[in-house]
Amino acid sequence: MLAKIFIMKSYLIISLFSFISYFSTAQSYSISVVSEKCNEVVLEKPTYNFHIPILSFYWQTSSTGTSTTSINTNSTYTLTGSGNKTIYLRKKNNYSNEWSTIDQYTTYLYPALVAGAITGVNDPICSGESITLSGTKPQGGNGTYSYKWQSKPPGSSHLITYQDIPNSNVQSLKIDVFSSAFFRRLDYSSTCDFEITNEVYISDFYTSHSVNPGSIGNRSDYTIGTLNNATWGDEPEGLLSYHWQESSDNSKWNDVIGQIDSWITPTYDRWYRRKVITPCGDEAVTSSVQAIRPITVVSEDCDEAVLEAPPATNHLSTYGYYWQTSPTGTITTGSNANREY
Repeated sequence: MLAKIFIMKSYLIISLFSFISYFSTAQSYSISVVSEKCNEVVLEKPTYNFHIPILSFYWQTSSTGTSTTSINTNSTYTLTGSGNKTIYLRKKNNYSNEWSTIDQYTTYLYPALVAGAITGVNDPICSGESITLSGTKPQGGNGTYSYKWQSKPPGSSHLITYQDIPNSNVQSLKIDVFSSAFFRRLDYSSTCDFEITNEVYISDFYTSHSVNPGSIGNRSDYTIGTLNNATWGDEPEGLLSYHWQESSDNSKWNDVIGQIDSWITPTYDRWYRRKVITPCGDEAVTSSVQAIRPITVVSEDCDEAVLEAPPATNHLSTYGYYWQTSPTGTITTGSNANREY
């Protein structure tokens, strides 16, 4: 009876060590990839479910030795950085205290992707005008890049989101502006997470800015010019250009050649107004002002003054002066039509 018990115990011990030997040597273990990006790979060691801790797995940077110093025993291991990277999965038999390398993972990690930058256009943009949003090349990744441009209209609502622009896989984007919008670019490279550039705002000046011609009036030095400046939205007045017009009847208007300043010194007794022109070609005109050139004093004595009227002919028509004692009316009887009086 004792012999049978001894034999059975010996058999169980032999079977147990055979079982341990089977799980510690016969099984196949390999590293699996959980996720992979250009500058980061997450690895996972095999799952070991046996209730007796026969084996222990270690992540190590060397395939030799028995040291457990500076190793990682977590179920996952993350490779980071850039360049060639190798990690070893090593196994330790906790009963025999034997070490062995069961798998290794080697890869090349690229530098992290850094988005480029985009710039808008500082000059006024008119409706329908073609402009180019310039973009710089990203950095990092594998050196090969692809792009996706997006836009969204102005507004603060959470419902206003960026939308993809079709066929926009370009570093710099040419667009036709018909409305104001925000723009940005998504940069891609290899298996890197995409990165987003800064955003720029492009304003359609023609539709979002109206021109105000300002107002004009006479000055004491016989010039006509600004009483209130012309404005174009909140843009600088220097973006606007001027062109003066004149009329003999305050109805039919002709451009005054070469008069493009904000002030004008009339050469004829006419009606004048100032036309304001935006860079987009939009125009507005001021109300008109009548210019009457002053009388010139030819000579003056204690009991006599000789006065002279300005020339009575201009390039639009010929008309006569009348010296009268009343500033109103149209009666010419008894008037003096000479230039001097």
